[in-house]
Amino acid sequence: MTGTQVFRHAWKMIFNDVRATVLNTLPPFLGAILIVFLLFGMDVFQTDIDVYENGNEQMFAELMQKTLYASLITMLGSILMVISWHRYVLLEEGAHGLLNAARRFVPYFLRVIILMIVSIISIVPIALGVVALSVLPLGIAVPIGILSGLFFLVYFMAFAFRVSLILPAAAIGHPLTLGDAWSQSSGQSVWFYLSIALWVGLVAAALGLVSYVVGLVSHQLGLFANFGVQYFTAILYAGTLTTLFGVFIQGRSLSL
Repeated sequence: MTGTQVFRHAWKMIFNDVRATVLNTLPPFLGAILIVFLLFGMDVFQTDIDVYENGNEQMFAELMQKTLYASLITMLGSILMVISWHRYVLLEEGAHGLLNAARRFVPYFLRVIILMIVSIISIVPIALGVVALSVLPLGIAVPIGILSGLFFLVYFMAFAFRVSLILPAAAIGHPLTLGDAWSQSSGQSVWFYLSIALWVGLVAAALGLVSYVVGLVSHQLGLFANFGVQYFTAILYAGTLTTLFGVFIQGRSLSL
């Protein structure tokens, strides 16, 4: 099994039945965006920094507060969307399962918080390394810092993929600890996980470029294009986790 095969499987699951994909994932995502529109209107999606540069700091602060709330709402909608996608792929649960997905929201969200805490803790050695490098001459510190950063990034990606298997587990109510996720996903090199991340990153970058070009033509169209990029990359990444969970935890074969 290769990282490319995992990516291809996640991609295939999206397009095998586009109608089912849309019905299982789009409602919570669109629902969150609709709530944001109803609460804050179009202003919250504006990126015009002139409000601050013109000296209207109060208006800028209010806009930032609204943006924070809007981001939180869209994040919650995206989480519900991803839970639904996990359940559709692993349990073959149709669009009627959105209510079941909602019931798994709290356990899933708690595991997201756990992963955030673990990620922060894992960055501590890097922070200590930066402090240690600060005492070295610049000509030595820079190359060492770059190489160390790349080394950490590669291994952190592998670490993140492996421990994140607790997310699809939470979506379907399968008991799985961080230790279990780590031990049961052993046997693959860091390059296996890096290749998955690179494929997902390339797709996200390509779609992001399209969204940027569309935004240059029309801000409103660019806004909707950006929503589309967020939507697709979220279910694509969730699909890679779902595939890895099926293979490592459930012992499924990787059919392409």
